[in-house]
Amino acid sequence: MTITTSEELAKSLNNRDSSDPYTKYVVKTAKENGLVIVSAIGDDTITLCGGITDEFYLVKGGDIFIAKEVVAERNYIGSDGIKRVEKSYTEYIPYVKQNEAKTRKKINVFWEEHRLFTWKFLTTIPNHTFDIKCNGKNFCKGMVFSLKDI
Repeated sequence: MTITTSEELAKSLNNRDSSDPYTKYVVKTAKENGLVIVSAIGDDTITLCGGITDEFYLVKGGDIFIAKEVVAERNYIGSDGIKRVEKSYTEYIPYVKQNEAKTRKKINVFWEEHRLFTWKFLTTIPNHTFDIKCNGKNFCKGMVFSLKDI
C-alpha cells in the first residue's frame, strides 16, 4: 500500500506499541510526502519526525510552535567540493515560544497521567490521529499533519 496522505499514514500507525520505533520506511515516506508524525516517548519527550525532525523535553505538557520561514541565504559545500550559496529557500522550523506577531502554528501538548491517554495533542493544524499503546494500554493519541497546512 502506498501512503501519501496524513490520513493514510495515521491509519498505518494506529495501535502500535510505544516500544516499536518507527521504521526507516515510515519516516522516509512521511518526509517524502511532507508529513509530520507527532508522538510521545516515555513521560517527558515529544518527537516530531518525517517532514520535521526534532524532540522536545516537555515534562507534564507544554506547547510547540511551528513556522514556515523563508531563509534568505544559505552557504553549503556541493558534492563537487565547491562552496555554493543558495539564495532563498523555505524551511519549517519548530519553536518552544510564540513570536510577537503570533503567526506560528501552535500544538498544545497535554500530559494527564490518569486519563484515557497519558499524552494527547490539540491544534488548529488539520491532522489525523492514531493510538499508541504501552503494555496493551492506551498511552498516546499521536497525530500526523501535512506541512502544506503550516
